[in-house]
Amino acid sequence: MFQNLDRRSHQGRSFKDQNLEGADFSHCDIRSADFTGANLEGANFTHTKAGLQQSWAIAIFLLAAFLLIAASGAAALDGYIPMRFILPRASEEPYFIASLVHILTSFVLLELFGVKESQKHWG
Repeated sequence: MFQNLDRRSHQGRSFKDQNLEGADFSHCDIRSADFTGANLEGANFTHTKAGLQQSWAIAIFLLAAFLLIAASGAAALDGYIPMRFILPRASEEPYFIASLVHILTSFVLLELFGVKESQKHWG
């Protein structure tokens, strides 16, 4: 049974299947720590920094940005290909502008609602 673990960094540490009854994790950094199957009854997590490590959060954000670009490109093609059959002689400019607006709108929404919310948890 752990008693006093406060004010230490336990980033990425495994507490798997351990008895942590009454442990004091106050003011600790437990980002990416594994508490699977641990007994946390009565444990104190006051002012604890938890969640993903910053490197993982950045990697997930970059993956999400890449997927957003891929989805935007697919959505642009989804509108572009049928329109080429409907308006075969139209210039490329309207399609390009519509695709660009779609991609920029997606990034603005990600910036407004995704990144700022995530940064609150990065510390």
